[in-house]
Amino acid sequence: MDKMLAYCFGKSRTDSEESLTADIETDPVYLNNNMGHIQEGVSFIIYGVLTTCTNKFTIDFGLDNANNDLALRITGSTEKNVLSRNSRIKNKWGSDELRTNYPFHLEAGSYFEMQILLTVPEFMIAVNGFHVCKFTHRLPFHNIKKLEIHGCISDVAVERKIVTEYPQRPDNSPHFDRLTEDAEITECEQVDEEPYPETAGLICEPESFMPMPYYAIFDRGFFDSGFSVAVKGRIKANPQTITINLQSGINVWPSPTVALQLQIRFAKGKDGETGEPTIARNSFAGGKWTGELISQVGTGLRPNADFLLSVLRGKKTFEVYVNDKPAFEYEYKVNPKYVDTVFVSGDMLLFDIEIESV
Repeated sequence: MDKMLAYCFGKSRTDSEESLTADIETDPVYLNNNMGHIQEGVSFIIYGVLTTCTNKFTIDFGLDNANNDLALRITGSTEKNVLSRNSRIKNKWGSDELRTNYPFHLEAGSYFEMQILLTVPEFMIAVNGFHVCKFTHRLPFHNIKKLEIHGCISDVAVERKIVTEYPQRPDNSPHFDRLTEDAEITECEQVDEEPYPETAGLICEPESFMPMPYYAIFDRGFFDSGFSVAVKGRIKANPQTITINLQSGINVWPSPTVALQLQIRFAKGKDGETGEPTIARNSFAGGKWTGELISQVGTGLRPNADFLLSVLRGKKTFEVYVNDKPAFEYEYKVNPKYVDTVFVSGDMLLFDIEIESV
């Protein structure tokens, strides 16, 4: 329910992308013409191994009508590492949607898991346990009758079930960690963002960062009055958005309650340089956002810069600090005692997250 989690930007098809929607002229690797009753909460989880036979696969959710309409075609390309979403109505394709919210890897020879959840407004799509995008319905989803898969997936298995939570998370993942009292997250992965300089007589070791997106989980009530959450990281070279949520739970659907969302938004000026970002604050409760507040403060946040963002739980407000300098306060819209997760995503490298008494 993070806004970045829940929105995929539509993109019109170009000539270079035309082939993504095109049919794969082979027999299906999976076909189901009896999908049962379709309702909100029905989830299809597709398991398989990506092969090199075509470098492409399609997953079709079709209607049983004279036009063979497709409510959704997902096209994946291991060569381009993209997921295209589109629909075909009366033999005409709509606009492709190509952008995704988080990085994913479609690599030939690797195990692959995709979950497609049907909700009233949209399809929600997760790859290997992480929500990557949505596709707003263009046809009534309850009329879907068949599922057909073509292309470079072998050993295909499909599980249909009704779920109350989405996405289905992997049993073990470095993207999740549970904090205990006065804990600092230390589990990291090596990320080579830039080449490291060679210096005579000195060996430069690649730095390590935590995988993104990242969920720091703790017991409800642990983030008590007078405690502070500190997020340490480095802004990437061409940033657009960084999101930090103090929320309840790790699911994307149903939407978690968010006591505080901080969204750092970067934009380039006419000179092509990235300027001072704006910082938006918001809360999500009862199925709606409470109202966004946006300000531009002198944070010093800039591309390739290390930063420290801290949120102190005060008596009536969250107190936000950037690089140890007070930025603003945010009056509680949601009782902060329900916060049990810090969610971090976006255009940054994450060093660590700390929760401690101030």
